[in-house]
Amino acid sequence: MIWKYTIITVFLGSFLGSYIASAAETQVILSNKIAPELQTALGWNKATYVTRIRSIHRLGPELKKDEKEAVYKFLESKPDPAKMPILEFDGLKNELVIVLMKQHEYPRELTDKLIKMYHTPELGAVWQDYCIQFLGQWGAYAATAEELKHVRATLLEALEDRHAGIAGTALIAINSLSSKKMFSVPEVKEAAWMLANNEQIPEASRIPALQIAAVMGDQRIVETARKIIGQRNPAMLKMSAMAALGMVGNHEDTELLKAYERSSDIRLRNAAIAAIRTLTGRGMVATEPPATAK
Repeated sequence: MIWKYTIITVFLGSFLGSYIASAAETQVILSNKIAPELQTALGWNKATYVTRIRSIHRLGPELKKDEKEAVYKFLESKPDPAKMPILEFDGLKNELVIVLMKQHEYPRELTDKLIKMYHTPELGAVWQDYCIQFLGQWGAYAATAEELKHVRATLLEALEDRHAGIAGTALIAINSLSSKKMFSVPEVKEAAWMLANNEQIPEASRIPALQIAAVMGDQRIVETARKIIGQRNPAMLKMSAMAALGMVGNHEDTELLKAYERSSDIRLRNAAIAAIRTLTGRGMVATEPPATAK
């Protein structure tokens, strides 16, 4: 039986050697088609994160087809924390998408790529969030009605996403696109209310929801904000609720906010003072009349 294993070992060695040689040849061929600056940006020469970011910033608006394909291949690659921190890895991807968006030739495939990557959990929740954020920007430049339809459907789907702050990012996106008539004001208002009023929604999504609802003047948010402030909740969520009360609350909220004017948490203290100032500016807080000289 030894001879069988010897033959298999020789065969595998020959196969792997050919495969490695082929991969090396492919790399050489691609290197001839990809500008050195982009090679550095993509990490082909093992450059540092800072060097790669600088190279990305030097990329121009006329990438060739092979270069765009190399960028997309990198964007669709999975993070490997052992090689690079995920935030840095996603940061490189973020800058590369911006480069694609600035190309003189409209990248028609970008919308589908962003949607596909959002639906690929293996790329990580942070990158999924980035994809939704980019759809909010890129959707305004969609070239066809079909492309707009796909963007809209994906953002509405993301509103139901309960991972981290993805739903909040989707809300910010549809709020932005409402000015382009892709979403109606009532749609945005209901979406903001749905997220802000749901205690099961992650904090990162409720924070922007409170702000958008308040800016839109939704009075339903008042009781929700009061409840958040009066109960045990994360500081950032309370701060958002205080800002919301400043925009849509009334004189009844002054005492609730004043209770935080001397908070040991400077963030809550400053947020409360700012909210009271906003209420006062709206005429919701009675001011002391100036003292008259005797």
